[in-house]
Amino acid sequence: MSAVFCHQTPQVAFGSHPRATCELGDVLFAYVHSPKAGPTVRNAILFQAKASSRQPYPIHRSDADQLRLYVEWPDFVYERSSFLTGMNRSVTPKTPHSGAQYMLIDDRPPDEPGSGLLGLPGTYPVGCCMPDRLLCDHSHLAAELFALFILCTGRPFDDRRTAEKKQDWSQVVWDLLAVGMRKSFNRKNSGRSRTPRTAGDTIAMLDGVSFFRASSNESCSTAADIVGGNNVRSLYGEEDYGPPNSRERVGDMDEPDRGVSIVLLETSERGSEG
Repeated sequence: MSAVFCHQTPQVAFGSHPRATCELGDVLFAYVHSPKAGPTVRNAILFQAKASSRQPYPIHRSDADQLRLYVEWPDFVYERSSFLTGMNRSVTPKTPHSGAQYMLIDDRPPDEPGSGLLGLPGTYPVGCCMPDRLLCDHSHLAAELFALFILCTGRPFDDRRTAEKKQDWSQVVWDLLAVGMRKSFNRKNSGRSRTPRTAGDTIAMLDGVSFFRASSNESCSTAADIVGGNNVRSLYGEEDYGPPNSRERVGDMDEPDRGVSIVLLETSERGSEG
């Protein structure tokens, strides 16, 4: 897995005297499954990333606002967040939940004994932690993602139309999917400028560029909800020629640096393929 974190966006503000501000998160994992019969299942985890091999990891005072957001969920407003700027959200209940966690990335080099990059038994490069003043991993990222798929962790979210009426957790997930999927990014180190996140070339191009692969139109409904049914074919490509490799085929991506990294996995049992 490769990811590029877009730090400090989107920003949220809450409270007063003085008003607190922080980024909403670093990376969102969202899973959507449509069974042959019955309602579609949606589940997500939003992670805030920290790099350290220390256990437990103490949250620094400079990160206290971020911790408060994940623990107390005060009502907040988006700032510096593209088309979300000025919109209010109220996540309930006002308590910690497994839909918003910290990931603790082992920053030890592989030549150091015990490094999570070595693949030794009992070690792993990324751990998952519930929000707390002292972060301790309860599982590694791979295990947490499997648990996400079987609804044993994360937090479910509603379909987009229902979410728009509630302005709660479900709407926050759709906010992040929309702003992350539709906007481009800059990355000076890679020479990228206004690069769309929703188009990829080859596996070797995964340095900040999404790689999409779809086996059927049925597994594209979430992206279609955001960018429209006509555009979703440009995002995913067709089965006969693979993912898109032309940036011109993806429009409306003219604002850089306004979204978290997103990993959207959608599966479907409907239709002839899936």
